[in-house]
Amino acid sequence: MVGFTAGPAAGRLLDRLLRWGTPALLAAALGFAVWLLVDSLSRPRTLAGPGLIEERRDLGGPFRLTDQHGRTVTEADFSDGLTLLYFGYSFCPDLCPTALQSMADARAELAEPWHVRPVFVSLDPARDTPARLADYLAAFGPDFVGLSGPKAELDRLTRRFGVVYQLRTDIDPEYYPVDHSSRLYLMDGNWRAVAVLDDDADPAELAAALRRALAESGDAGQPGSGGQVRRAARPTGAVQ
Repeated sequence: MVGFTAGPAAGRLLDRLLRWGTPALLAAALGFAVWLLVDSLSRPRTLAGPGLIEERRDLGGPFRLTDQHGRTVTEADFSDGLTLLYFGYSFCPDLCPTALQSMADARAELAEPWHVRPVFVSLDPARDTPARLADYLAAFGPDFVGLSGPKAELDRLTRRFGVVYQLRTDIDPEYYPVDHSSRLYLMDGNWRAVAVLDDDADPAELAAALRRALAESGDAGQPGSGGQVRRAARPTGAVQ
């Protein structure tokens, strides 16, 4: 092993480094910690938790459809709170009724459920007439809004949400099934996506995700939060 002995000049340099370098390093570390704190506080809060697939802020876009009462509806009609959106069809034997019931049960767990509007967009406009949608959605609650419209308008909307569907008239031209993706989309009052939710999540998990979204949006306070609640008009099923 080769030994090394520091000379007087090296000793003085080492002494300066110890004297001045340590405070500089401490200051740099403190500055970095402050930056991390500011950065974390400035980031939008996450909705991460049970029931959430991913946060999305790039879904949405304008639309013009017809509700179950025959009224023309656009995205501007959903500016008074959050919207929980599902795409399907009323003759669906399993996915759609399960998802819609989960939506109804999750809203029932909220202190003020009218702050989350449940919306069902039919991918089968030929069979899902306004009257059919009105009868179908009545089973899930009076607040549900059913929408449908021309195929061209539905295709524009589904492309914006990444929804994939196909009318399987090759199986049966009259009683055909519809293959479709199955996700719940949570939209804010500006009709921009907040999150994509798992349609397999149980109602308690969905309710927890909705509470987190409401807390982030400031749209409604939960019991005991002391928060101010912006009162949205209680929906009656029709879009006001």
